[in-house]
Amino acid sequence: MEPNTDNSANQQPPAPVEPVTPAAPAPSPTPVSTASSTTPVSPKKNKTGAIVGIVVGLLAILLGLALAWMFIFSPAAQAKKTSTEFMKAAAAGDTAKLYTIANAQTAAEKAFLDSAAKNTEGTFTLKDKTMQGDKGYFLYDLSNEKGKMGRTTVEKKDGKWVVSGYVFGSDNLALIPGSSTEVATEETADEPATTTAACLTKADFSAYGATPFFIKDDPITYRTTVFFNADATTYKSANSSSTFYAQSKAFATQNAGKQYTYKLTGVVMGTNQTADEQKLSNDRAAVVKKDLIAAGVPEANIEITAPSTDTTAERDANRAVDVNLVAACTSTAAPATGL
Repeated sequence: MEPNTDNSANQQPPAPVEPVTPAAPAPSPTPVSTASSTTPVSPKKNKTGAIVGIVVGLLAILLGLALAWMFIFSPAAQAKKTSTEFMKAAAAGDTAKLYTIANAQTAAEKAFLDSAAKNTEGTFTLKDKTMQGDKGYFLYDLSNEKGKMGRTTVEKKDGKWVVSGYVFGSDNLALIPGSSTEVATEETADEPATTTAACLTKADFSAYGATPFFIKDDPITYRTTVFFNADATTYKSANSSSTFYAQSKAFATQNAGKQYTYKLTGVVMGTNQTADEQKLSNDRAAVVKKDLIAAGVPEANIEITAPSTDTTAERDANRAVDVNLVAACTSTAAPATGL
């Protein structure tokens, strides 16, 4: 018997076909974050940048404050502002504003400022300036008079900056009052020193009123009297004495560097002077000298002379100090005029 080659009877049934599960869709690509591609900034660097920013901001604030102080609030800036306002008012003829800026109190001071306004009308140019202590000096060229100049002195009084002095009209003004450049001192072997710029004219006495009382023309001598209480060194009239010293201040400012002398003479009654009377007379003269110096008159320009006698019956005449303001030399040249 032939071997059976049919293997079908021995074959295993085929494995069942499992259903094919559809493939899940591929996930969408995750977007790449821009931040993830940048190197993270460390907290330390952030803190450093903030500190630098704060420091720079503070420095900017400090610089701004320093510049504000320099150009707005410093004494030099305040003095310059006051001087400029004064010159603008003078150039515009605004006398009311001049009175305020110069703190003018007396009729003589206001009269001078009226004259200043007339002579300063036009334009002005700041030529030079300086601060010396608590005072500022400002020198200007004036357009209305060729070659003419003006100078203001500015200082702080009672918490307010005011123009305490103004000189105009001269063509050789120095920045600082009394400077030698204001006085001609050229000298040669054949001729004496020329001091015309240092000499006074009658117009230079205008601080003492429109018609000062001159008792002499050669040399020019202005005369006034200061009265005192009986047996005392106190003034009889505070208002009169205040006016006199305000006028003296204006005179000294106007004529800085010029040659003059205040001669002070106490008065005693009768011809038989006692030691006490002479002492009281000299003490009164010393009071006047002290107050003249306080008003700005140089001490070197003040002299106390021996007491004089008065035989009149008027008692007030014997309680006084005679003031003779004497020009050391005279000039016919047009003077500089000042407050």
